[in-house]
Amino acid sequence: MAEISVVVFKVGDVEFAADISKVEGVVMMGKVTKLPNVPDYVEGVMDLRGEVLPLINMRRKLSMKDFEDLSSAKVMVINVGDRKFGFVIDDVKSVSHFDQNVVEEVPPDLSTPGRNLVAGIIKDKDRMLILIDVDKVLTAQERVEVGSLLESLT
Repeated sequence: MAEISVVVFKVGDVEFAADISKVEGVVMMGKVTKLPNVPDYVEGVMDLRGEVLPLINMRRKLSMKDFEDLSSAKVMVINVGDRKFGFVIDDVKSVSHFDQNVVEEVPPDLSTPGRNLVAGIIKDKDRMLILIDVDKVLTAQERVEVGSLLESLT
């Protein structure tokens, strides 16, 4: 049986999973520098070991109620293409391994705006995890826009 390894994390009250090969690590929220004229979901940037890391507020990106206080938020460092992004999340729950056969396809009649970033649903005992495709959290156009913003800073 093929196995998948994921990082299980929370955004709001929802549990998600992301392929562990895309996750570089998780850090505490650092000092955020706000940027002018950025899309709503871009929280700003922070310094990650000398590198400027763009922060994507996953609550805003997923149309959820925004954070009241970012001081307890975590930043999951994700590799998307040749760039790193920080996904601002509520918490990391675990690193888990599942048989590939517990991943079910997204129902085709589910027509929510975020459907394209859902790679599947992991059914695990009494809970379901939303497996996200981190490469699709930002569209190609959004990645270009954020990349351009970062290049203008240097």
